[in-house]
This record gives sequence, structure tokens and C-alpha cells, in this order.
Amino acid sequence: MAKSVLDRFLNFIGFEDAEPVEGEPLEGENPGGGNLVPRGRKAAVVNLHTQMQGKVVLIEPLSYDEVQSIVDQLKNHKSIIVNVETIEKELAKRMVDFLSGATYALGGSMQKVSSGIFLFVPSNIEITGSMRDEITAQMNERSAADKIAERNLLFWKNK
Repeated sequence: MAKSVLDRFLNFIGFEDAEPVEGEPLEGENPGGGNLVPRGRKAAVVNLHTQMQGKVVLIEPLSYDEVQSIVDQLKNHKSIIVNVETIEKELAKRMVDFLSGATYALGGSMQKVSSGIFLFVPSNIEITGSMRDEITAQMNERSAADKIAERNLLFWKNK
């Protein structure tokens, strides 16, 4: 039976099932037997736009002109560590302001690693934790150990 152009178009975009051609296996049917996909259901579409290999780029800019190429790296889904310790403070502030705005616009995030060193990551990478949290945890562990040692010392002195 001849199909209209509309029927073929609807079949192409998946709104209408195609009529089986004689001798060909049906959709989801394995020629050797058994179904691969249940009839009447289309296979799920999976987004393959995931970053398989993460790259980190270390950049020590010398002038404001390099900011655009840094943002281009971020747009290409690369994580960037920017070291602005060697340039004057006002220029460093302008660069970090621009980069943080671009990172926000691209859906990414940033983290200050230390004075003058910043981490900028694209939207597909999450930054967890912070140096401050780790240092606080270490300080708490040390202070708890110090308190125990102090109690033990007082205990032995009083005996």
C-alpha cells in the first residue's frame, strides 16, 4: 500500500509505526529469536555530550588580553587554574572579576585556592569541599587530641 508523504514524515520522526516489510525482522526483534526492545516502544535517546577525559589548564596570565583565551578554554569544557600572583593587584582583580562573570554565565563555578590562585570549572564539573573545611577539620582533630593529652597529664599529676 502506498504511503503518503505525511505518513512517511510522521514515521521518520517517530510518531507513527512503520509497516513491516515482508522478510525483514520487526523493530526490536532479533533475527535469531527473542526481542531486543519491546514492540511499540522506541529505544531511549542518550546524550553523549559528556566529557570523557577531564583536562586542567594552568595559566599564569601576564596581560588582560589573555582573558578571552582563558574563557575559550572554559567554553571547551576544560578546568582552569589561574595564577595571578605575579601581576599587579588591580589587573588581577579585573581579570578575576571578568573570569568569574564568564564562568557564571556558562553555568560553571569558581573556587579560590589560595591568595592569587583560582580554580574555574565548567558546568559539567562540580567542586566539592574547600581548603578551609579541611583545615578546620584538622584543627578540630588536633584540638581534641590536645584536650585528651591535657586531661591525661592532669590526671597523672594529681595522682
